[in-house]
Amino acid sequence: MNKPLISEQWSTRIIASAWRLGNALGIAGLIGLVAGVCIIGAGLLEVSRQKQLLDTKLHQLYVLQKGAVANPASIDREQQKNQLQEYRRTFPAADQLHLIWPSIEQLARQEQIQLEQAAFHQATNDAAGFGRVEVSLPLKSAYLPLKRFLAAVMNQHKTVAIEVLTMERAKVSTPVFDVNLRLVLYYSLAGEGR
Repeated sequence: MNKPLISEQWSTRIIASAWRLGNALGIAGLIGLVAGVCIIGAGLLEVSRQKQLLDTKLHQLYVLQKGAVANPASIDREQQKNQLQEYRRTFPAADQLHLIWPSIEQLARQEQIQLEQAAFHQATNDAAGFGRVEVSLPLKSAYLPLKRFLAAVMNQHKTVAIEVLTMERAKVSTPVFDVNLRLVLYYSLAGEGR
């Protein structure tokens, strides 16, 4: 024997409750209740539509920021060229590189890291319109200040990359490491910096 989803006792209670509500509210009250439910339902549908629209816009923004394209064949060459130019504008121009190094020195001082010397080497410019300057930094630091320094550099300068990081210490009990750090500062050759 199949059991009904709602027992007869519950269905009787629901019908009785609806009947009592109808008698208590009257025709005008029931119409108002139905209108209120419809308004709430329409509001929920609008919220759902707005959320879906926002999700779509956020996805489109994510795709543009990452330079990823869902269907590369659908984008014409002009649009690709514009996207590349926009991406290049996020990099500093070569004439703005002198502003980055003092900032890196300041971040090191905040963590009491002494940058006694730095060796700069301009690497080969690539055909994509970007250049790079390698900065070799031998230094001495404890682990936590070095970690905070590198995090601050990477957060403040989005076009700086860590290329080499080696840490050595003479004894396990020594808190200070001899660090060999090489940062790479990428820049735009187009002269269209920030």
